[in-house]
Amino acid sequence: MINGIHVIELNYDFDLVSKAKLLDKYLDQIIYVYDKKTEEKLSIRLLSVTDGIIGNSYV
Repeated sequence: MINGIHVIELNYDFDLVSKAKLLDKYLDQIIYVYDKKTEEKLSIRLLSVTDGIIGNSYV
């Protein structure tokens, strides 16, 4: 219990997490992909997610 805080908005999304649902939330946004082998970090715009395949456009 916390006193003295005024809550303006409360969001609660109840949803089971899966890779596809997580990626769907970031469609048409810039995300960062890290390659562990080359230690390279790519920034890409996530264009589509279908059957676990990520379509992207390099930014």
